[in-house]
Formats: sequence, C-alpha cells, structure tokens
Amino acid sequence: STPVNQDIRNTLLDHDSPEFWWLNNGITMLVTGAAVIGKDILLENIQIVNGLQTTECIFRHFQQETKPGTKGSILVRVIQSSEESVRDAIIRSTNNQTPVEAASLYATDRIQRDIEEVLRPYGLRYERRKNHYVNRFVSTEKIITPLYLGAGYVALGLKNPVSAQSFGNGVIRKEFAYRTVFRHGEDMQMWVVLAHILKFTDDSLHMFWRRKGSTGNFLQCWRHVAAFVYTVRSLGTFGYSTVEMTNLEIDSMDQAVMFDTISVLVDARAQWKRLKRWNEAEFERVLRLVASRWDLKDIDRWRPGGWSSDADTQPTLYEESVAMRVNEQLPEQPWRRGVHRDVARELGYGVTETSRAIQLLIERGIRYKQINGVMYDSDDFVVGVDSDIVDDETIKSLRWREIGGDKVEVVK
Repeated sequence: STPVNQDIRNTLLDHDSPEFWWLNNGITMLVTGAAVIGKDILLENIQIVNGLQTTECIFRHFQQETKPGTKGSILVRVIQSSEESVRDAIIRSTNNQTPVEAASLYATDRIQRDIEEVLRPYGLRYERRKNHYVNRFVSTEKIITPLYLGAGYVALGLKNPVSAQSFGNGVIRKEFAYRTVFRHGEDMQMWVVLAHILKFTDDSLHMFWRRKGSTGNFLQCWRHVAAFVYTVRSLGTFGYSTVEMTNLEIDSMDQAVMFDTISVLVDARAQWKRLKRWNEAEFERVLRLVASRWDLKDIDRWRPGGWSSDADTQPTLYEESVAMRVNEQLPEQPWRRGVHRDVARELGYGVTETSRAIQLLIERGIRYKQINGVMYDSDDFVVGVDSDIVDDETIKSLRWREIGGDKVEVVK
C-alpha cells in the first residue's frame, strides 16, 4: 500500500493512461553474456537487481482484474558485465529510487567484498548477498553471514558478548553501529580467526548439549559468551587486543579447553536457574568467577566496547564542527578529571554535547582514549599516563605500546 505501488496500480487501471513503460522504471537485470537471435535474447547468469515492485504490482493487478486485460509494454534493461565492481555499482545505483534496507546495500562495501575473498581459501563462504550461496546448494556449515560475523566482532573485538546477543538487522541499519564493527583499519586475517573461533564454538556447543540430551535453541544464548571466555583463556588476559587475537593459531584450538569452559559457564548459571539471555550484571559475575578459577589477568581492565544510544547515527556536519572547536580548546593529554565541563563552559556548549564531541575525536584517532589518567590507543595499548594519578606499581603492570623497542615515556 505504499504510494509507489498505488501509482503503478492506478496506471494499470486507467485505460487512458500513457504507455506503461513511459511512467515506470521497469526491470533491470545483469548478465555475463547476451546475444540476440531473431526475436529472442539469449542471456547467461541472469541476476535481476531492480523491478520487484513493478512486477509484483502487475501480477496482483492481473490476478484481481476480471475485465478484459490491460495491454501494454514494460521496459527491461539488460546490462552485460562480468566485472564485480561494476555490477556492485549498478546494484547500488538502481536501488536508490526507493529506500532499501541499509543492510542489503552494505553488501557492495569494499570491506564486505574483502572479507568474502579472505575467507574463501579456508572453504568458508561469506554470504554478503542474502541466499547467494544457499541458492548454489553450498552447505550451511560453510556459510557465514555479515550478521553472524558482525555479532562475533561485537563479542570478541569489542569484548561485549551481552550486546552481541542483540546484534541484528535493526542495529546494522544504523551507520554508526555498522562502521564501528566493519572497520577498514583491521587486519583482514582477524576476520578469518574470528570466523574459525565462532564455528569452533558452535560445533563444541552442539556436541556439549547433545551429550546432555538437549535439542533447544541454545546457540544464541551461549555462542558469544563461550567464544569470548575461550579467547580470554587462550590469551591469558581480558586485556587482549585484536592484534593478539589475530595471532591465535586456528589449527590448534583445544576441544578439551572449550568443553571445560562451556561446562563451567553452564554450572555457574545453573545456580541462578537461568539458562537463556544474559544480562550485564550476571555476565560480570561469571567473568570474575572464571578469572579467579583460571588465574586470568586484567579483569579490572576489561572494558566492553559498543555504541551509546545517542550515537547510533552518522555524525552531522554540526557535530563535526563542534568536535573541531572542542579539539582546539582541549589541552594536551593526559587531561585532568572534568576537563569536558571546563571546555563546555568556555565554548558555551552543553556538557553532553561536549562529551559526544570528545568521543568523536577519539573515534577518529585525533585524541587518545583516557581512563583514570591512563591513555590508550585503538588497540588498547597504553601510550601514556598521568603520574600524579597513577602509582608506580600500576605503571609497571600496564600493557605498553612499544616504539622502536622502547616503551613510550611516562607523561609527568
């Protein structure tokens, strides 16, 4: 019942209307080969990329119309190209007239195509276009979707398994959330390791629950938590970086360690008689339990990443200009506590508005993330501290970014 569909229907009902194909875009299809033979066109590898609204409306019209049929013509564009980048550009362009789900259009992003290519040698098929490999009868065990991999990145890359449970179409439509997960700066090998950890976790969970006689839908509940805790156990610290995760050997994943991890997590939750969706408080209690059990380091430095509710869209030009003005007013790091309030007062901005601007500067790599006097880079390595706030013992225990073989100097 959208306005576009109603206009198409009205055109079909009006016998005095101009030619149908004059008023409608018609159908666009991509092919890798085309040849005209008499009145026929021989086409190879057809992919229809635009025209669903038009064809559906025509079908419904003739399904419901009892009077003598309307006669007319429909425009069909046949574009011959086997070059992937050209085909992606055509898909994006031809679907710009009517709003299309952002998740579908992201399929043409360069990083999505790169992920597909980097996973291919490992026998994994990255289905950036829905049902692309399903329709080619590829085993579902070898198929990985953007939502599956994106949720895995939230769980392991951002260290936030609780938020990973709800990473779906509603979230990925938001530009800010999408760009937070699918970042161009990551080593592409990280996606390979991430995919293998997730598949290894799924296989282990299936075997574990089969032994317990359960056939329920347990993967959504346990996949991200089990994968995260297993990764922490493998690296020995909650403070690991994506660089360290990328260096995990995918061929030496320990089944016994994974079974032990799952068993401890299940036993811990059984105490509260809850085996479904996790909440943040419950998850942190379990993490402290496993940290003590397996002597895992840096539990107090564990900081789950994500996106705040007021930052789920792409920054506006106004927000960008505020960020640049705030950057000019900010002192050198490390800052003292409450510096955002001083800057807000000086520039006449709100405190929340200024905090959002500082967060933008950190996301862009213009400023460092700073917590309790400690400055971190994008990989969570320490690059400086305020020695008036951080004691010497803590300074020695921090995980420093090394430059030229030497640690960055402590900021006095």
